[in-house]
Amino acid sequence: MELEGNPEMLDAAPRRARTDAEAMADGVERAYLATTLQRIGPDHAYLERGCDLMRDESQGCVRHIGAMSRHKLMGERMSGAAADTWWRDWETSDPARLVALGAKVLEAVPRDAPKNRRPAAAKYLTPNSDRYLLTPSNPYRWGLLRALAEHLGELARSVSDAPNQEEYVRRMGRCWAWDAWCRDKSYQKVWILSEILYLMMVDGESSGAFTPSAHEVCPVSRETFLEMDRSTTFYHIHPCMHWIGEEGAHRISADSLRTRTGATCPLCRAPVLFFRAVQWFNPTSRGASD
Repeated sequence: MELEGNPEMLDAAPRRARTDAEAMADGVERAYLATTLQRIGPDHAYLERGCDLMRDESQGCVRHIGAMSRHKLMGERMSGAAADTWWRDWETSDPARLVALGAKVLEAVPRDAPKNRRPAAAKYLTPNSDRYLLTPSNPYRWGLLRALAEHLGELARSVSDAPNQEEYVRRMGRCWAWDAWCRDKSYQKVWILSEILYLMMVDGESSGAFTPSAHEVCPVSRETFLEMDRSTTFYHIHPCMHWIGEEGAHRISADSLRTRTGATCPLCRAPVLFFRAVQWFNPTSRGASD
């Protein structure tokens, strides 16, 4: 092929070379991110145990009133084209904002955490470390955050696309499995990634980018959570994971007995398999400072 004397060919050849190199680099990057997530995340067998994990350990997994699944919420909000603008806001923000985010995650790691977890976590959360995750220009570090968000988004969308109730429960169980997995891997890399995403999501709630995740009103009694007593028992409904107050749970159970029909969630009308009670302390209630 003659390139001399043909300006178009001379110009196209290096362009193609750059494009091929970029495509190869993108492929290597995607393979690295996929392999890393597979290595640090729950395997298939653990994901399929999600319903049992939540049934047995739900109080330790649920982080705040109203959360259906922490990782499902993150996937819904922080993945897909709709989240691109929100991600760009973080990627172009003042580096001090990212430093503060890392410091906040590190604060959650106790100084006496086992197996030297705190020094190990600091390497992922401290600037100038070669493992620092909060570097938007590094696709192998920041890219892990986006890759995890996209993976969780796929799980969340699969729940919405479930063809029947049985499949809905199974797919929802995979989201619960991520909740349990990250709790059991406290202070390790996957936990750190999860905590970063969670705090970014909370920041989005505060700024108005996302709707707050906690339901503010019991759908049965219509009483707001902040109006309830100092110490209140809440119930999250399985498998839909909506929340109700204690009065609401008793009323649903009584109606089910009276009508001799199965109990259903007052929000989505999904059949109720069981309720799980969680004690909540309301620091804003009267007498909280007594």
